[in-house]
Amino acid sequence: MRTALAALALTLTTSAAFAATPDEILAANRAATGGDMLKGKAAMTSHFDIATGGLTGTANGVQDLTDGRFEQDFAIGPQKGANGYDGRHVWAKDNAGIVTLQEGGDAVPLAINNAYRTANLWWRPDHGGAAISYDGQKSDNGATYDVLTVTPKGGAPFGAWFDTKTHLLYRITETQGGVAVTTTASNYRAFDGIEQPVDIVVSTGGDARYDQHITLKSVSFQSTSDASAYAPPQSAGPDFAIAGGGHSVTFPFDL
Repeated sequence: MRTALAALALTLTTSAAFAATPDEILAANRAATGGDMLKGKAAMTSHFDIATGGLTGTANGVQDLTDGRFEQDFAIGPQKGANGYDGRHVWAKDNAGIVTLQEGGDAVPLAINNAYRTANLWWRPDHGGAAISYDGQKSDNGATYDVLTVTPKGGAPFGAWFDTKTHLLYRITETQGGVAVTTTASNYRAFDGIEQPVDIVVSTGGDARYDQHITLKSVSFQSTSDASAYAPPQSAGPDFAIAGGGHSVTFPFDL
């Protein structure tokens, strides 16, 4: 499960008569989110309720606010697991407790994207090394949004929609495993002065029954960030064994 749980928002007022620049949009986002209140905060811990496909569950996440390293664990119906990124390795823990490194496909670029948004690296003067372009304004449900295309260094392109009135981040569009995924955030609430979306919907545009509905329950901030929280955890032992404690076995068969 990936969830895209980055801090969001803005505050410069942009006029529809003038095209806003990426720097103006992101400066406004920082102001509206309460970016100044992040000073002295090194990590953020969040707790969520999740509903998808007729199943319900919970999730927890811890995120480094400097470089975006993260760990997320979840339990939804009979499934439980975790995933994370320590700045070098992307890893996943399955239902049996087996931990594997995720190095193929788009696993690493998507983890870099997640980390980029988590740490709000786009607020930095150099945009955290990302390439950012303005794609004009788009409308949805009666509201207007400034849309940026962001490509973090080492990551993959994604779209970011910012509300032209509230300047809060409304939507992330991203291709994951060849599938277009839309993450929509709403119902913002301030936690220690930092605006966070309470309601998040992750959709692939197919059957709405399988959309992920994520509800933020609580947020806390820490003054230090523990590197071990993001590292691949100890993997559980294999859930099988060869009789007699052997390391291999040979048996005959007819093809």
